[in-house]
Amino acid sequence: MKNLTTNFLLLLVSVVLSLLILEQSYRVYLFGVASFSIEKMNSLHPLGDSGLIKPSNNPEIVFELKPDLNSYFKLAKLKTNSKGLRDKEYKLSKPGDVFRIAVIGDSFTMPAGVEIDKAYHSLLEEKLNKEQRGATYEFINFGVGGYDLRQYLGVIKFKAQGYDPDLIIVGFCPVNDHKVSDNVIFQQQYKARPATSYFFHSHVWESLEKYVLEPLEKKIFGKKNKHHPRYVVTSAKSEARYMNHIFSEMGAISKKANTPIVIVYLNNKYDETFAKKIENLVVNNGLYYLNVSIPFEGEDGNTYSIYLTDRHPNEKANSIFAEQIYDYLNKEDLLEKTGTKSD
Repeated sequence: MKNLTTNFLLLLVSVVLSLLILEQSYRVYLFGVASFSIEKMNSLHPLGDSGLIKPSNNPEIVFELKPDLNSYFKLAKLKTNSKGLRDKEYKLSKPGDVFRIAVIGDSFTMPAGVEIDKAYHSLLEEKLNKEQRGATYEFINFGVGGYDLRQYLGVIKFKAQGYDPDLIIVGFCPVNDHKVSDNVIFQQQYKARPATSYFFHSHVWESLEKYVLEPLEKKIFGKKNKHHPRYVVTSAKSEARYMNHIFSEMGAISKKANTPIVIVYLNNKYDETFAKKIENLVVNNGLYYLNVSIPFEGEDGNTYSIYLTDRHPNEKANSIFAEQIYDYLNKEDLLEKTGTKSD
């Protein structure tokens, strides 16, 4: 009996050690040397569990990044200014020689897992200022992971306009920006969750679920639409009406403030049909539209993702975004104070 117990314990220890070695080896494969850093591995959690956000005083914005952060998020350094923007400090009053662009969006614009100097808007700012066009270009980053289309509108109204922008760029994320927000989210005080440890999260199990178990379940039981609590289950027509309403409000703001607004279909995955639907809604409301997903047609998504298990656009993707936006802004003469789009 003693030998049986001993053998069982040895087997148990061997299994546990094997699993730990497997997990760490997979982490090294995914994240390299960062896999040995507790701080960086704890940065891989969703933003809501990061301890990096707080409730917003404005119900149309719901939540925002905490001010004066100096942390990590998805392995990249994340710092915020005194206003909670992932950017340097700016004065509200705009100097006369400054052309100011407000950049609004979600985690693709924040951007998640990318150093701030490699973000598409930072690359644009650097490139334009190197050209010495007679003005200093400021791209103010209002991007926050988890924001949706309605929050973008709230940011334009209650934050961005206070900085007197000459141009507004909205990074439309097709992953969720078409979904209809649940009004309850905007009617109650947001409760920010405290930071949770992610170091002991199993990335092996996560990948097994995502790439093996879920596809197998779909194949056996059919497709299951997972309901996200932030969004209302609705039809494509309702979603189109919702987006049209938001774009209509943006169009009215653009016209009243004489500030062009460019909706950028921001994705490192190509979907021509859906992008065209968004274009029609945007253009019909007097806004500018640019689809930057076209160069990714037929490309391997992993090439342009921050790591294999997270499809957020990486540095390469941001560089491609920047190139296309640069060409578009020049083509449409939007880098000078030309006013809003004419009908």
